[in-house]
Amino acid sequence: MPALPKKILSVLAVVALLAAAIGVSRFDAEAYGRRFVELAQEQAQLTLRPQGAAHLRIFPYPAVVLGRGMLSGRGESATFDELRLNLGWWPLLSGKAALPGMVVRGLDVAGLLHLDEVQVRFDGNAVDIEGNGTGLGLANLSVSLQSAPQGDTRNLALAVRGQRGAEQFDLRLVADRLQLAQDRYAAEKVTLVAQFVRDGDSLDAVLSLPKVAGGYRAAQADGAALAVTHAWNNARLTAKYHGAATLDLAAGWLAWPAARLAVELHEPGKAAVETNWHGATRYTAAAFVGEKR
Repeated sequence: MPALPKKILSVLAVVALLAAAIGVSRFDAEAYGRRFVELAQEQAQLTLRPQGAAHLRIFPYPAVVLGRGMLSGRGESATFDELRLNLGWWPLLSGKAALPGMVVRGLDVAGLLHLDEVQVRFDGNAVDIEGNGTGLGLANLSVSLQSAPQGDTRNLALAVRGQRGAEQFDLRLVADRLQLAQDRYAAEKVTLVAQFVRDGDSLDAVLSLPKVAGGYRAAQADGAALAVTHAWNNARLTAKYHGAATLDLAAGWLAWPAARLAVELHEPGKAAVETNWHGATRYTAAAFVGEKR
């Protein structure tokens, strides 16, 4: 009696191997790669130019592999050493082009950002991306991005962490109900938090933009708030800006035509100092400073 189950299991194993072999032999990796290139252009307006034809790789798990290539879109371009389109066994056996995830190795973005490996996972219309490498003036860089649908909009969460010399850098961006259309966008609320920490000193910037809309070159926020805090030796200096704002994502600046600025200084054993100021203000992200003009 015990021998019967073993024989049945052996037969099932042989059948599974034969099915896998047939599926592999019937699967057209080049056609799958070409279709992925077409979908990247149709759905994301991204132009993908791989060098050479796609091929199927079985181990450690089924995947269609595109070698070195270039990716471009929205005026930016990137190169990669390898693009691996992960497959489940069922898509491989059935020939259906499902894509649960992919891995990009050696991704270089305009010489400014180099990610050794980027993991991309799909769950319906939700996307989860994680990468690590160097760039943007940071070492030990890690990047994560989550994007999930909410009706006809998307919720977005971005985190960037790394080191700049002895400084630890942490940036988090959250966008609620984000809508993108070519070079324009709109969001119900955008929150950006950036922090530098070094030897107990810290510099924190928290930006809140409710109902922002416009293009990458010019956008308006009905109300915007920015708080920049420098903390050291139990002391704290905070500058808070409030008011309607204009921002340019491409150039990296944010301006208030009529800002309300409050500066607060708290030092141990001393009374708090507060100053209020009204006027035009511009904050340049690249310089990490506020500029009066």
